[in-house]
Amino acid sequence: MKGLKNIISLLLVVVLLIGGLIIGIDNNSIQTLTILDWNTPALPLYQWLFIFLAFGFVLGLLFTFKTIVTLQFRIANLNKQLKVKTSEAAMLGNVQPESEVK
Repeated sequence: MKGLKNIISLLLVVVLLIGGLIIGIDNNSIQTLTILDWNTPALPLYQWLFIFLAFGFVLGLLFTFKTIVTLQFRIANLNKQLKVKTSEAAMLGNVQPESEVK
């Protein structure tokens, strides 16, 4: 099953690369973007597409990284609380101490 997932991922990457190549060949006209009163350098349209897609990819990674770090801190806090509650229960004689949850 893992091998099939790798093959499908590889095929998806190849299809996306071929699609990007087709877009690059078809959109090679020089464009200047105007943002408010600022004009950008003249670049082919496919380069602008690549720049904005890369920017979106990096932005998505940053937001994902923030979520992962937040969840890691929450897991650490919950493990501390679990350890305290387990030791309290063990002192009462109700439960055997368990290992940390990962």
